Parts: sequence; structure tokens; C-alpha cells
Amino acid sequence: MNEENKTLNLVFKASSIAKAERKHGLKFFDAMTNIGGFSEIFFFLEAGGASEEDADEFVAKHGIPETMAAIVEAISESGFLGDLKIDMKELRQEMSKSVKQAASQITGETSKD
Repeated sequence: MNEENKTLNLVFKASSIAKAERKHGLKFFDAMTNIGGFSEIFFFLEAGGASEEDADEFVAKHGIPETMAAIVEAISESGFLGDLKIDMKELRQEMSKSVKQAASQITGETSKD
């Protein structure tokens, strides 16, 4: 983790992804379709080069929506999504909205957009 601004510098390489796949028993593209679970989130953080400590700290500080956005952004920047262009601002908004909706279902409160 970059101590200056407390961000993860995730870099996805085929070798680090393969190592994480073996360790976690997950496949990269299967995990992409189910990225909503903690197992998948930590799989991607590790596949991108984060230590468990840095991953825990980042998730605790920034929350799930920002963590997932950071993962998708790093995967895209590493070239694993090919020519697919992602609007990161829109992605962050959608992830935040999804988490708020899930939280409102749990608490029974209605979310305000």
C-alpha cells in the first residue's frame, strides 16, 4: 500500500493471477462474474499484488464499493479487459447505489439517492 495516500497499487499479471487461482481455488473469470463476495474481492486484491494486511486496511478504510471499483480499474489498466472502456465515475456511483440498496434491505430503511 502506498503510505502517502493509502491507495493500493494493484497490478495484474498472468503469473500473479495464476498464483491466486491456485491458492484460493477460484478462476479469474468465474470470480469476475461473482465479484460481490468477500472471497472474490480478496482474491482480486491478492491477484493484483496486495498483501492481506494492505487489503484488510484498504477495505476497512474505503468500503466495499470503492474497493470493487479499484479492482475493476486496475484490471482494466492491466489490459485484461481488452478494448473495453469503463466509465469509472459511473461505475463507482452504481456500486455505491447497489450497496446502499442492499443495506436498506437488511435494515428495512429506504435509501435516498
